Formats: sequence, C-alpha cells, structure tokens
Amino acid sequence: MKERLAEAGPNGETGLSLPFVVYGTMADPRWLDPTLEPNERQAGTSFIGIPSQVNNSPIALARFSSLRSWLSQWSIDETNASTVKFGSQVTVPALVVTAGADNAVPTTHADLIENTLSGEVSRHHLVGANHYLRNQPEQLAKAATTVLDWLQNRGLHASCN
Repeated sequence: MKERLAEAGPNGETGLSLPFVVYGTMADPRWLDPTLEPNERQAGTSFIGIPSQVNNSPIALARFSSLRSWLSQWSIDETNASTVKFGSQVTVPALVVTAGADNAVPTTHADLIENTLSGEVSRHHLVGANHYLRNQPEQLAKAATTVLDWLQNRGLHASCN
C-alpha cells in the first residue's frame, strides 16, 4: 500500500489515496464459537448484526477505505492507534470498562490495554452488557455513573447535583 501511495496518478498527481472495498471484516471465528475467548455474548452475533450477513453487506466495519486511512487505522505495522506500541507512554490515570456480553471487543483486548498502560488503571466490568449497550438502558446508566464517579473521585469532573 505504501508503494501505491508513492506512485503518481494517471495525470502525474501525487499523494493519491485510492479507495477500495474490504470484504469479510466480520469473519472472526469468535462471533460463531463462544468457546473462543468466552464471555456472555450470544453465538452467531456481532455488534452490527449476523456475521454472515454483515460480511456481504455495505454496512460492515471498515467496508470502504482508502490506502492512507487503512494504513492509519487498520494496519498492524503502520497504525499509531496501538496500545501495544504506545500504551507505556500513557502515564495519566485511565479507566477501562468492559462489557460482559461484548460482541465486538474480546476481553483479552481490555487485558492488553490494562497491562500496557503505565499510569494508574481502574477497571470496571458491566455484567451482561453488549458492546454499545444497545437496548440496555440500565447498563447505560451504570456505565455513565461509573465514568462520572471515576472522574469526580479524581477531581476531573464537577458533581452534577
């Protein structure tokens, strides 16, 4: 991809970031087999729908991309959005919230974040919560309260009362 970005376009243009379509972005065995990185999620689902349907629809995660945006966000080697690469530089307090029935982010990702950050890390787990807390107003209230309490306890947010 980096080589293609460096090439001139048909009229000599430079810096072109050509768009492309990506298929199968929800082709993750974890969405079908709940014994892989188990949690409370329902087998055969993902945070945006049934994986086999989402893999062949226009609404999938990262379905449309460009050379530059793919390298920036999704490339393991090129992205700057990497806790593994940069987590040790985070020295401020952090709150990691996990959802018990998360059907998008495996618990091991939260473990990696927690173990990589250099500052104080607090962790909160929402039992039974899905990724976006969709149709879970009680879980949403718990998540909001958790974040507000965490901020207030550190003097980072004034009380709303």
